[in-house]
Amino acid sequence: MNHILDLYKDAISRGKEFDCFNNKIRGFAARDSFLYHVTDMNVLWEYAILPLYLEGDHELPHRIQSYMKQLLESDDVISIYEAIDCIKTYEGLHRFFNFPIIIDFSKEKSLAIETVRKNKTLLKNDNGEMFRPLDGNAYEILTRMLGLRTIISLDTLIQQYDVHNSSIESMNYNTSSHLLEIDINFCFWKQSKRIFSMPETGIIKWIFHNVFHINHSTNMDTLDFCAYHLATIIQSTAPSENELQLHLIHENTTDSSELSIGANSVEVLFDP
Repeated sequence: MNHILDLYKDAISRGKEFDCFNNKIRGFAARDSFLYHVTDMNVLWEYAILPLYLEGDHELPHRIQSYMKQLLESDDVISIYEAIDCIKTYEGLHRFFNFPIIIDFSKEKSLAIETVRKNKTLLKNDNGEMFRPLDGNAYEILTRMLGLRTIISLDTLIQQYDVHNSSIESMNYNTSSHLLEIDINFCFWKQSKRIFSMPETGIIKWIFHNVFHINHSTNMDTLDFCAYHLATIIQSTAPSENELQLHLIHENTTDSSELSIGANSVEVLFDP
């Protein structure tokens, strides 16, 4: 892979280092690279950036941060993807390997979230060749990469997130597709791990897939219950991997109810 380092050094000598990060210089890829229309960030980090840093170029991290900012301030889909992929690849290398390069990407991650939100329509409507091997449009892919969209089991939902004092804004159950959608006014401030660029509270969405039961402690029909007024979550438990129980206090009343949901998984959207 010496040719990768040579290619990178040549780009620097020509004042084109930035172009190594936005696929304008081809060649930063391996035979097993999954996407052929973009720079393979694993290849770039391992075979160009790391050896150059070990040779003594310790200004390289600062330059990379500036390149990420430039990419994320664009409205180009590939540039946005490249920046987020570069940051996520670095995080993986730093988490699982003895990677000597230390870069604080917290500001760039916040900018990435703002950029994805700002360009939501553009990203959702992107029909380019690049994302065809992946599952979803550009917006869905990037929100997953940023941790704004995740699919987990129901017991993991309770383990990872503190939903106490969050409130249900609306519920909609599609009986034909067995999808239950719940909009939550979520208390971000209560979370042990704060999510970048999130407010104290804000709307998130839970989408329960392959729902096999919805039980509640009222005399209402299930669809009427889903249309019921707002409720605050007082307590939450997960008796099993595929079951969630919520104790609710309904708005402007002293009425309480128990809601039990059984589903194969729940999709959490932090930017619905």
